[in-house]
Order: sequence, then structure tokens, then C-alpha cells
Amino acid sequence: ANSGKESIAMCETDDYDIIFMDHMMPEMDGIEAMKRIRTVLAKRHKEIPIVALTANAVSTAKKMFLREGFDGFISKPVELPELERVLRKVLPKELCTEVFESEEEVYDQPKTATDRPLSYMEQLAALGIDTQTGLHYCQKDEDLYKQILLNYAGNGPKKQQDADKFCDNKDYPNYAIVVHALKSTSKMIGATKLSDLAKALENAAKAEDDEFIRTHHEETMTEYKRLVEGIAGVYKETAVAEAVEGDEDVEVMEFLPNDKTTESASEETGTEAGDVNDGIFEFLPEEEQI
Repeated sequence: ANSGKESIAMCETDDYDIIFMDHMMPEMDGIEAMKRIRTVLAKRHKEIPIVALTANAVSTAKKMFLREGFDGFISKPVELPELERVLRKVLPKELCTEVFESEEEVYDQPKTATDRPLSYMEQLAALGIDTQTGLHYCQKDEDLYKQILLNYAGNGPKKQQDADKFCDNKDYPNYAIVVHALKSTSKMIGATKLSDLAKALENAAKAEDDEFIRTHHEETMTEYKRLVEGIAGVYKETAVAEAVEGDEDVEVMEFLPNDKTTESASEETGTEAGDVNDGIFEFLPEEEQI
């Protein structure tokens, strides 16, 4: 769903095994959307587990979400063992199937340093992307990592347009949401430099520091455009178009979050920063200090 309101409408007509709800959205946050969905489900005599997605794994945040009525809590970026643990807890046993893998996936490594075309991973690394970080968040699933990169590149122009618009209009609440999502998704694919730039802009937007935003917005958007075009070049533009047009739901675990702002791009990407009541959450991988 592209917004809390859309998720409510979907639950009025369709059935789901589980709902993942992020917190930070314009107009309606994830807690309000969750409570309205509960009301809709009660009228339909349905019960569906609703799990909160957040990047702040501190106990106070977890307690707050559970107290508000969520059935579970998963920190972001999503680690598959934690996702599995929560799914086992909240889903009926008949919906869970255990699968065992006999051997670890092994990636092709060049045997010599002879002249040869660069692999996808090597081309991404040449762009300044830490592919090991990206693969880590994808549990070493290279196909999933590719899918996330394609979606990141495919959504890039629209998200940059939104950022430019909110910056020009000095609409800093929505600007904070857009750069917050950019911070999270960039961190997840391994674009650490861009993630740090976006994080600084998010903090400036929350402080309404117009001077800092005006000074650093263009630098951040230039780096964003460079990466988007670089990723498109690695996987070819046609593949990017197919990924975005063929499956709009494939988002960078933003969950990572389709184009989601107040008008057309409302990010349902919920990650908390410090005080869980401030409405804007901060992406913090588990390795970093809260």
C-alpha cells in the first residue's frame, strides 16, 4: 500500500495472512492506520496479525508498539532470522513450512586477474557501493539484492523530483520523510556516503535548518542521481523499467519503502530516531550505536 489510507481500503475488501506496518507516513501514521484496520477487521469478523517495522530496536520502542496493539515487532533492515522468529510467533502453524538447505550458496569468484568483463558486484563496487553490506541485509541472496537495486534505481527520478519540490517549497516535514527514506534505502544497498548525506539533511529538516539544507541538498541529489544512473547502467535501463513496471510492490524494505509522499509519494517506511513520539524515525542498522 502506498499510504495508511490505502492499506485500510485494501483490508475492507481483501484477506491477508499478515500485515507489516511502518510508522512514519504523512497524514496518518502507522499506529492510527493499524487501529483503523482493527476496526475494519472487527466489522468483517476477521483477525489478521499486524507487525510493526522499525529501525530502532530499543526496548521502549518495542514496548510502545506492542502496547498500542501490534502483534509483533521487527527491526530494519529486516534480518531473515528475526523475520522468521516473528512469523513463527504470530502466524498459525498451518501457514508455516520449514525448509532446510543442504549447502550454502557460493558466488562465482574470478580465478585470475586476466582481462575480462567486470561482474555486477565489481561494477557496483566501482560506483562506491559496499556490496557486502547490501548482500548482508539480503542474507546473501544475490537475486534479491539485484531486485532491490533495480527498484532503487527505477524509483530514483521520482523520489529526487519529490525531494526537489519539497526543498523548493520549504515543506520540511515532507522533505524529512523523503530524505529519511533515501537514508534508509541507501544504507541498505551499501551506499554509505549517500546515506550519511541524507541523514544530515533529515536532521536539518527536523530542525528546519534552511541554510544547511540549501547548502547540501544539491550535493546529495547529485550523488543520488549518479548512483541511480550507475545502477541502471550496470543492469541496463530496460531491466530497471521491467522491475518497476512489472512489480510495484518490490520496495527496498522500505520495507523500503513505493513513491510515498503527501500527494503521490507517501513513504510507509517506519524507522525510529530516539524519541518514539517525534513521528520521524531514524534508520540504525544493528551494528551501529543507538
